[in-house]
Amino acid sequence: MEAELRSLNAELEARVAARTAALTDTIARMEAESRQRARAQESLRQAHQQLLARSAQLRHLALELTRVEAQERTRLAHVLHDHLQQLIVGARSNVDAITTRTRHEQLLAFAASASASLTEAATECRSLTVELAPPLLKGGGLAAALPWLAEWMKQKHGLIVTVDIAPGAEPDENGVASLLFHSAREALFNIVKHAGVRAARLTVTRSADDTLQLEIADEGKGFDPAVQVARAAQADGGGFGLFSIRDRLQLLGGQVEIHSTPGQGTRVILTLPLNMGQPLASASDSPREQAPPSPAVLPGHKLRILLADDHRLVRRGLAQILEAEPDFDVVGEATDGEAAVELAARLHPDLILMDVDMPKLGGIEATRRITHNQPGIRVVALTMHEDIGVADAMRLAGAEALVQKSAPTSQLLSTLRHPRPLAPEEPEEESE
Repeated sequence: MEAELRSLNAELEARVAARTAALTDTIARMEAESRQRARAQESLRQAHQQLLARSAQLRHLALELTRVEAQERTRLAHVLHDHLQQLIVGARSNVDAITTRTRHEQLLAFAASASASLTEAATECRSLTVELAPPLLKGGGLAAALPWLAEWMKQKHGLIVTVDIAPGAEPDENGVASLLFHSAREALFNIVKHAGVRAARLTVTRSADDTLQLEIADEGKGFDPAVQVARAAQADGGGFGLFSIRDRLQLLGGQVEIHSTPGQGTRVILTLPLNMGQPLASASDSPREQAPPSPAVLPGHKLRILLADDHRLVRRGLAQILEAEPDFDVVGEATDGEAAVELAARLHPDLILMDVDMPKLGGIEATRRITHNQPGIRVVALTMHEDIGVADAMRLAGAEALVQKSAPTSQLLSTLRHPRPLAPEEPEEESE
């Protein structure tokens, strides 16, 4: 029995040793697998961090590209407005001045033809300027630019766009506002070209997680988005512009959803986070100094006029036209808004012909300060822009009339003598 017990004990010890060896091997394999899994997780974590860093870098580059694109649009618009248009207007003013100093019929005919051509050139140049960089987009943001876009689509293409913008639905980044504005315009252009309807809806909302949503909808012909995606791919990025916009928004952390069915209309939804950059600086109210009231214009006296325009050629052309009139007297010239405020306080003119776009201080704020400090001074706005927003802004600032720089000289003179108030436009009655 003792021998058998020893044999069983030896066998048990052998089995325990074998099980211990197997368990030790299993533990070693598990530890190796655990270390390998830990290394894999660390590699995955590092890859994830690198992916996040690359994504952030790509988003930053996309945002910078959006900023640069908006800045380039603005720069080109400024080149057109501050140089080419001013040269055209100045040249036309000089041509018009010739007509007041000659009675030669052939020369008058040549001058009239040249003036008409220059007026047409100024109109085309102004239209291109507005399309590149709408003035209200920079000054008033997306909330001000989209109603202007709706009015522009109505005037240019006969498309009635209903606009609904929720409070606070404004991008922090000006370049993003420009991207969304041009995206909305692209969608509205597609409605004009393809939908076969004369009405559309444009809605801007802001969600609780600070995401902006811009929706453009119509009840037109509709289309198959999959077919358009294939066409856009074959065109190598060309073709349907919204698909290119979708790529840009995705880089910025947003997206574009296109819901459309043939015969059932189209909904284009653009979403984008709002916290992408520093908030737009709001214009603070500048201190206004009180000045003595402007003296009244006595009957029979000349109308004392101050010219405020940052382009010398335009000022000279206007001065030549006004000085040729017996009832006008140009008493000073201001090269920017700050100079206009200063000269108004010092010269006390009867009327200021005020350019809307000027450096240092724009014509809108300069008008606001002058009419507040010296309510007896009349202000007539002078602008290259042809939109309701500019006229409304100047009216609220205190201007009593607005004249296009491309308008005929006779209209300018008539407005100075008999200004037409800048009243808000009344809504048009819908015809059945």
